[in-house]
Order: sequence, then C-alpha cells, then structure tokens
Amino acid sequence: MRAIFIKNIEKLDSGEFVLVAKPQILSENFISLNKSYLHALHRTTAIVSK
Repeated sequence: MRAIFIKNIEKLDSGEFVLVAKPQILSENFISLNKSYLHALHRTTAIVSK
C-alpha cells in the first residue's frame, strides 16, 4: 500500500481520505490493487463533490 500512496501522492494532496482495507489486500498483485485503489479514490472524490 505504501507504494500505491507514493505513486498517487498528487491525487491525495487536495484533501483528507479514510482508507478501509479488506482482508484480500494481502493476496492481490500490485497492478490490480492499484486499479482498485484508484477506483475507490475516484468514487470518494465524486461523493465528496456532490
């Protein structure tokens, strides 16, 4: 997860976020985990913007 935060730091600069990790996080590869993370971040931004 640390690598994903570092890779996407510019998207996190603009606000405060709460991360909820599911148990499956340990069995996911980096690419699918990053994709899921970006999708969740996008949904969070959309909800906050409304």
